[in-house]
Amino acid sequence: MSIIFAKNDAKVLTGSDDRVIRYLHTKNLEAGWQPLKSSLLKESSQIEGSVINSPMCMAFNGDGTQVGVSYRGFPLSVWALDEGYCVGRCKRAKAFRSDKARPSNSWFAVDRFTWNPVSGHIIGLYRDGCVFRWHPVTDENQEAQSAADEVAASSDGRLFVTSNSDGTVRVWNFAYFTVIYQLSSADLVTGLAFSPDCRRFYDLRGCSVNAWEPNSLIRFSETEDFINDEASEDQSPTSISHVSEASLAQYEAATVVAVARGSTWYCVGNEEGVVDLLDARTEGSVQLFKFLNFLSISQLAWSHDATHVVAADLGGDIFVKRLVPSQVGANGTTELKSLASPKIDLDGRGVQDMLFNSDSTLLLIISEDRGHIWSLSEEKLIATLFDQDMKRRWLQHPTQNSTFLGFGAIDSRVFRWQDFSEQPRIYFQQDHPRLDGHIKLDSTDNHTLDLAELSLETNDKRDSNLVVNRAMLTQDGRHILIQAKEINSRGQIVKRVLIFNISSFVPADEDVLSTPLPYAYIPPDILSRIEIPLGIISGSRLAFLNRDLWFCTFKLRSTHNYSEVYQQHYFIPRDWTSTEGLEQCCMMEDGSLLCPRNNEVAIIRFNLEGFGF
Repeated sequence: MSIIFAKNDAKVLTGSDDRVIRYLHTKNLEAGWQPLKSSLLKESSQIEGSVINSPMCMAFNGDGTQVGVSYRGFPLSVWALDEGYCVGRCKRAKAFRSDKARPSNSWFAVDRFTWNPVSGHIIGLYRDGCVFRWHPVTDENQEAQSAADEVAASSDGRLFVTSNSDGTVRVWNFAYFTVIYQLSSADLVTGLAFSPDCRRFYDLRGCSVNAWEPNSLIRFSETEDFINDEASEDQSPTSISHVSEASLAQYEAATVVAVARGSTWYCVGNEEGVVDLLDARTEGSVQLFKFLNFLSISQLAWSHDATHVVAADLGGDIFVKRLVPSQVGANGTTELKSLASPKIDLDGRGVQDMLFNSDSTLLLIISEDRGHIWSLSEEKLIATLFDQDMKRRWLQHPTQNSTFLGFGAIDSRVFRWQDFSEQPRIYFQQDHPRLDGHIKLDSTDNHTLDLAELSLETNDKRDSNLVVNRAMLTQDGRHILIQAKEINSRGQIVKRVLIFNISSFVPADEDVLSTPLPYAYIPPDILSRIEIPLGIISGSRLAFLNRDLWFCTFKLRSTHNYSEVYQQHYFIPRDWTSTEGLEQCCMMEDGSLLCPRNNEVAIIRFNLEGFGF
């Protein structure tokens, strides 16, 4: 329930729900965990109305000399660890009192508490909606009416923070026991902490850790007031400024963005299972899908001719619609026609990728260990393949309408749409050839090649662990771009970007199969800067976001002799979106960037020819 280093890090102390304090010598690990004192937490006193049971909360003080423990049916108690006796038990007044009155003989259950590391007070939460501070030695006790479920104190003892079940977070001035900052949100907070300099606080909401740096904390940290008895007794809370309040806007974040080729349309799916169809030219929008189970949209895909769109949520439900342009004189609107949803047994597995064939009559659905081909025209399943090697990114074959490709880090699998039968694989060149496929390099090229291989870790062992997370037919219609990444043994993310000319994907024959597929050479310095590849626009210009979120372009050439540096055009503010949102950034054929921002998608239009907005 609690753990701390003590005795100048010579010991590790733990407290568990069996009411035993154990220690471990850091210089004698072989001895294992030992009970500290048999008398600790062994209550012998009889208190009216109390029942000893498993602890609700346990916490050590800052120097590891005392431990506090609270129960559902017994008062909060503090014990001296070295001596093994009870220092005090927390009592409270029968009626609510805001002054520092001596408590009565009554007690009340404490849900959560923490220690002030400087003053030795306990800051706790009563189950009836009160925050209190109590000193186990002086028995000082003060309360404030404020419902809370979590509490944490700053390292300098001047502040503490609480949160309640409705998502409200309050930062308190400990000396005056008043709120100086309040953040309102509807998200449940399950953890709180301060930064070492006490200028920020952090909260845990779901699977996200949020950092907050309100001006109130910065102003407070710059004052010279310190905790002392005179300050807390001689001054009143009225000397503190009014509470600073902020509200966290509630929205359903965009989870997937997909752009239609040759069109100004794009789709946005959000966390509530809603997909909207938008027009970047007119800025008009219409709701395309609404999933009834309210799960996040996980996949969106357009057909090559922008006439069909398919969406899937985390539960594996799939909806398909066809876009039918209205007749002349109907205000240029588009009719949305729902098609039969694929009836496929995913066996509890989510949808990882979806792909239309060239004429939008077939739909490929990929899950963890299997693939399905669904006929949209016949409304039936025509083929299923069980295979463990399905964690790839899938694209229509650029030169053969009858086949599709599954891109991995070192090869591409080829399948027929007709029956899901596999054709010979296409392996990638392993030595960074030029766009024209030549691999003859001079001495300077060989040196550059070694650096590229080192930065990309392209040996066979590394390639086997790389996973392709992005594959696209680029905006210029002449290339296929893939990105693969892995986390290496040092915890670093290793990324690899490969660019293929679609002219290399010719009909399969024996001569072609014996030649690995060449891909474009990208200088190591440029590769190291690519965070999110966005595609290739006219003029063979590779567009990407770098690590500082600048939108950059770099002109690909058919030679290793690069003299032109990449260009930075504009940057995306880091507070616009999350890491997951950045992964959804995509580029339209005219170079416009779509970037999720809260529950919307920002469109950044920039004239790449004239270098201006």
